[in-house]
Amino acid sequence: MSGPDAAPPASPARRLNVRRGIVTSLVIAAACAVVALLGGLGLALFVGGGGCVLNVVGTLLAALTLNGAALRLHGARALVYFVLAMACLPLLEMRRESAEAAGQVLITALERYRALHGDYPKVVDMLQPELLAAIPPAYTTPLGREEFVYRHGRGAFFLIYDPVAVTPYIYDSTTGAWRLRD
Repeated sequence: MSGPDAAPPASPARRLNVRRGIVTSLVIAAACAVVALLGGLGLALFVGGGGCVLNVVGTLLAALTLNGAALRLHGARALVYFVLAMACLPLLEMRRESAEAAGQVLITALERYRALHGDYPKVVDMLQPELLAAIPPAYTTPLGREEFVYRHGRGAFFLIYDPVAVTPYIYDSTTGAWRLRD
């Protein structure tokens, strides 16, 4: 399209800056993905704040100002973060399954304690040493162990496993079932 209303072609320097921005976003997103695979923190970085949210806001602002280069840059960045966040969701489900299997050992130990003492312990450390030694962590990563949170009261207990601080997975002894927090 030519004429007075035609947009000038993007300069090579501007195209290079857009490419650099996309490559930088890819490198940051790849680093977050590695952290996600190792320790589960990447999903929180992707979804709970960090890159995806900031780039979606940047995309919206670029669209409002009709800045085409910024729109493409932030849109590409947001897309990269979104795709990587979606790729991490199966990891979250694997962690829940692992926590449920590990939690069953702890649930059995707590029920055994209740049968012997008439109530659940106030803290997990009150279990017999041999029972404590048999309890695996909720999930183990190369960065460390993720443990359950134990809550006790009124003849019942709850085990809480919260891998990314937004989706707690809870065992309720009154129902005998695991559930995601509503």
